[in-house]
Amino acid sequence: MTLIDVIDTWADIRPEAAAYTVLAAGGHASASITYRALLQRARGLAAGIETRVAPGERLLIMMPNGIEFMVGYLAALMAGTVAVPVPVPRPQRTNERVKLIIRDCAPAAAIVERADLAAAYGEALGADAASLRWLSVEEGEAEAVSADAPAGARSVAPGTVAMLQYTSGSTASPKGVRLTHGNLLHNQVLIDAVFGLDDRDVILGCCRCSTTWVSSGSRCIRSTKGSTASCSAPRASSPVH
Repeated sequence: MTLIDVIDTWADIRPEAAAYTVLAAGGHASASITYRALLQRARGLAAGIETRVAPGERLLIMMPNGIEFMVGYLAALMAGTVAVPVPVPRPQRTNERVKLIIRDCAPAAAIVERADLAAAYGEALGADAASLRWLSVEEGEAEAVSADAPAGARSVAPGTVAMLQYTSGSTASPKGVRLTHGNLLHNQVLIDAVFGLDDRDVILGCCRCSTTWVSSGSRCIRSTKGSTASCSAPRASSPVH
């Protein structure tokens, strides 16, 4: 069993229940997605990813907190790629952590929210992004629909590498840890047990999706028990407009 199986189960049991909610300044909900919609969107995007990125290749998840990040992350797992969450590049910054991660894991592609962001992010990263193939959530979903592609949901074994989680790089170069689909699920099962989570709970995450909290219970599936997860939206000072 994997996280893909978990979201599929809850989309069947509680299709209209909120899987994720994004909170804006002041704490009010600015966006939300149900379990059924999350599964459908992730499957559609996974089908688009499968046409461009081979299973086992590294795929940078280059998006701020939000529904698109959750859809992109789950789609990367469904497509059999290795998800690598990274901070969004900022213009006129060195973006050294992202560059070091690219050099270390040699990703095949990066997925962003919208197609128009690819050029801006590529420029911010310079030569390190020269070989990246760029995908966007909106284009990937649209291509899957227009091509009438079968919904992506590649069968993955628990021992397959699901993602690379990198350290902050604040004291040394970022170091990546390989996490399998089984690791992610086991970690979540332990968190659910320790905190006694069930489908009545709401879990709040206030960190960036690209940090270690993605693999520590605050990621795309915050609970194996069907809980609703909430995360803070990006700050108004968006890095690239």
